[in-house]
Amino acid sequence: MKTGTKTALGVDISQTHISLALLKKDSKGIRLIKAARCPIPEGAIQEGNVKEPAAVLKAIRDLKARSRIRERAAAMSLPADSVIMQIVDLPKQIPANIGQFVQDEVKQYVALSGEKIVSDYCAIPSAVDGNSRILIAAAERHKIAQLIKICSRAGINVEAVEQPALAYIRACYKRKIAGKLNHNILLALLFDNVLVLCVFRRQILDLVRTKNLPAMKDNPQDFVNRLAEEITDVTQSYDIEIPGEAENWQITVVASQTAEPPETIEQVLKTKFQDADLQVRNLQDAYKDTLIGENLTSQVPPSAAAIGLAMRLLSTEDSLFKVNLLPRETIEIRSFKRHLLLTGNLVAVVLLITILIVHSLSATISKINQNIQRKVQAQPPQATSTLANQERLLEQQIQQLSEGPRVLGELMSVRRDIGWAKLLNDIQNAAPGTVCITKLISTGNRTMTLEGLATSYDAANLFVSTLEKSEHIQSASLTEAQKNESQPRLINYQIECSLTPQKRKASSVN
Repeated sequence: MKTGTKTALGVDISQTHISLALLKKDSKGIRLIKAARCPIPEGAIQEGNVKEPAAVLKAIRDLKARSRIRERAAAMSLPADSVIMQIVDLPKQIPANIGQFVQDEVKQYVALSGEKIVSDYCAIPSAVDGNSRILIAAAERHKIAQLIKICSRAGINVEAVEQPALAYIRACYKRKIAGKLNHNILLALLFDNVLVLCVFRRQILDLVRTKNLPAMKDNPQDFVNRLAEEITDVTQSYDIEIPGEAENWQITVVASQTAEPPETIEQVLKTKFQDADLQVRNLQDAYKDTLIGENLTSQVPPSAAAIGLAMRLLSTEDSLFKVNLLPRETIEIRSFKRHLLLTGNLVAVVLLITILIVHSLSATISKINQNIQRKVQAQPPQATSTLANQERLLEQQIQQLSEGPRVLGELMSVRRDIGWAKLLNDIQNAAPGTVCITKLISTGNRTMTLEGLATSYDAANLFVSTLEKSEHIQSASLTEAQKNESQPRLINYQIECSLTPQKRKASSVN
């Protein structure tokens, strides 16, 4: 990748569609490289749960193949009905542990009660009084894990997970919100049957409200009326608190799917909000409110949310509201796998170098002996004393050559009865995903020491018990386990192993 150039992939997943957007950032700005979109079979995802993983996986793989998008880092959205978002005012005495404060707030939501959840937050300013506020997002862990697993199998490395409304805001901020200090901006974002209402006041996010609406396909007219009621509730509450601002509303409605055409919805809403600047978009044309829409040449434009997701990873000035619902365990396990891979590669290189050195030494000694024999046979009897002196000199050279790798020779001679290839393979198979090996030490007395990091004491003990099942290890014991100073969530461990000698076949020496 060239310096100053970066690409990122946005993966927008809902109950009805999947949209991909590959963006590139360079000195000229951000532009769309590739895009793809396709529907999801009905019922494959319901209420945020993946009911048909094979169908979702096939859809993502087909999109990647059709658009020729290779494996790369990506940001992914969750179906809107699986994420809870709320703006919370912090108390005057700001809690010392805001993370615990957020968890306590999230536990109050009935929809997440009794479930293992992932939550995150980011600070936001107040539009009026300057009080400290945070935006909280939370979702059930298993729903996130399902989609991350599917993306991983499709060759997509998910680095961030968020609600699609936040991705849309990021993509459209410059065109819809930035610079409009004298207007109240209301975004009514409809994802499937979930309506997310966001109000920006003086360019600052001031309200987030989520509502479930009846299915549009059942009664389109009732749906539009309900949509108008929800928007009216928000605007009237602000008009009461801030009299005289009714004419300063700018309203944008974005519907992921509509039984009625956007023009019809816009006509109905304009009769109810005559003084407002109102616009209705759908999934196919919402990209026009993004910077990408200025020079889009793709025949299949991506969703605005997919664009916003990719922008998150590009670290643009519009990378707003970085709430990441990627489970921490996923991050740690990926880190351990990278460490384990590096350790395995290092051990393999060391063994290869050892074999090459020994082979080279043996070949050199053999060559010297052959030269001695040839010279003895070629010289006349009267030169025997001279040859004897040369032979002594050659023997001294051989001794010098042998002295350099003496330690290596001793190691190989003492430990030829250890089946190292099978032993290293057993160690690799025994190491769980929550354990990383950083050092392997072995001496000539058939002992071995393993050092590394683990996510918990249980993970280290599990590694020990698994090692003892190897036929090449007589015993294994955890001799040290203490918290890592730089990473309190991890522990340093040390395991001492007694190795089993390999049975050797009897051989005769002539």
